[in-house]
Amino acid sequence: MLARYHPMKDHAGFLEAARRVKEARSATRFVLGGTGIDPGNAALMRRVQDAGLADQVYLLGECGHVASVLPALDVYVSSSSTEASPIRSVKP
Repeated sequence: MLARYHPMKDHAGFLEAARRVKEARSATRFVLGGTGIDPGNAALMRRVQDAGLADQVYLLGECGHVASVLPALDVYVSSSSTEASPIRSVKP
């Protein structure tokens, strides 16, 4: 997920989905990048820890090199809750 840290980007939802993926496929790794996506973001780090993903999440920080990151990903996720194109289907 490449998106600045902001509530509308729904990093919390992404991390919940990542937690579920980890349960099914423990070898999966998750890459997050964007403004505020770094270990200095205490709220984000707390969410990563709470989701049990500390060993599976890589935080890239602000990415001026998106074109070089995207080809390295197997799946790209946009969990934005208010922008055009996100499709949200969460089952309790």
